[in-house]
Amino acid sequence: MGIPVLYGVEPSPPVRAVKLTLAALGLQYEYKLVKLLEGEHKTAEFMQKNPQHTVPVLEDEGQYLWDSHAIMAYLVRRYGKDDSLYPKDFIKRAIVDQRLHFETGVLFQGCLRNIALPLFYGNDVEVPRAKIDAIYEAYDFLEVFLADQPYL
Repeated sequence: MGIPVLYGVEPSPPVRAVKLTLAALGLQYEYKLVKLLEGEHKTAEFMQKNPQHTVPVLEDEGQYLWDSHAIMAYLVRRYGKDDSLYPKDFIKRAIVDQRLHFETGVLFQGCLRNIALPLFYGNDVEVPRAKIDAIYEAYDFLEVFLADQPYL
């Protein structure tokens, strides 16, 4: 059995989330940098691994998974020694799922991606105030979520 291979870029929050999960599991893995600015994620070879041409991508036992949440859930289910990261208790698991959906729907897509893509790939040179206000609102929610626990 080989070790998993993670394809990604360091500045990517979804890639970092998967790396945190791998670290929490104490799992060894190989890391392969994907040169997004050079279009490496749009090559035929990469798109065979992930037709959505996004990072992260996890290769494990000849299978490819993408989407950080799917990857993290897979890793915890396959390699976790207990259910502490993804509880079997329905309420506790629902809270984990809610936080994952909050991260992808509100934090990443709603705030970071909607700001970063127009700046990096468009002609936008200024971030509208409404988008900045959305980040502050999302961070206020984070403060509530973190009030009684050390991590999201």
